[in-house]
Amino acid sequence: MRQQLKQKLLEIQKHPIPKSIQNFNGTILGFQNYFNAATHCCHDFSKLSYSLSKVIHNRLKSLSTDTGQPSKTYKQRYPGNHKKSFIANIALFQIGIIQHKVLRCFSQNLNPYSQEGRAQLKPNLTKDHELILRNPIQNQSVEYNDNRLSKWLAQKGRCHITQEYLAHHFDCHHIKPRFLGGSDKYSNLVIVYPLIHRLVHATEQSTIKQLTQQLQKKLDFELYKNKQKLCKLNILRTKAVARTEFELKL
Repeated sequence: MRQQLKQKLLEIQKHPIPKSIQNFNGTILGFQNYFNAATHCCHDFSKLSYSLSKVIHNRLKSLSTDTGQPSKTYKQRYPGNHKKSFIANIALFQIGIIQHKVLRCFSQNLNPYSQEGRAQLKPNLTKDHELILRNPIQNQSVEYNDNRLSKWLAQKGRCHITQEYLAHHFDCHHIKPRFLGGSDKYSNLVIVYPLIHRLVHATEQSTIKQLTQQLQKKLDFELYKNKQKLCKLNILRTKAVARTEFELKL
């Protein structure tokens, strides 16, 4: 990790542009999200931060300032009063500030990282997980891609509405849209079949009819005959357009 971060710092020194800083922040965020389940992660990351402190000072002292506006992600991850450094008006993420996260209902034996763990997972789930992990959505935040993968795993690759297994052919829907103040938080995302995603945002009756016919043809899924699934869809539709008159009726 130390070597990777040193390489990112060298990149910032050579090219102090937003892309280099976002790569550095994304690397830190990825490490912290991955290792926050470790019992003494805060001690290890504090040592890592200390070992890099001189490197950060020497390479970035002429580039960084203490004035700027931290992003929402920064404020959520690093609350409290501590020294902030800005380059190109972007706050550098804090390496040493990490909080241990207790994983509930977790089995160390069931995982995609060991031969024994992979044997216990469904083969298609393991294969598609690796494919999604290696192909994040471009021009989206690190938080979005991280939570998108986490939500896909939580739903076991199945659509929130139809319960069909989607493999890597799926859409990640924002329950509360960004234009209404929605975020990339885990709780604001849901995995759905692409046709369902279009149906969530559809307002024209002709479009709705066409999409429901396509669903029946492709998945043999009759939406209007399942009250529970129709209710779940209407909840997403109401929150997506913020208008109750767009609910679908049985």
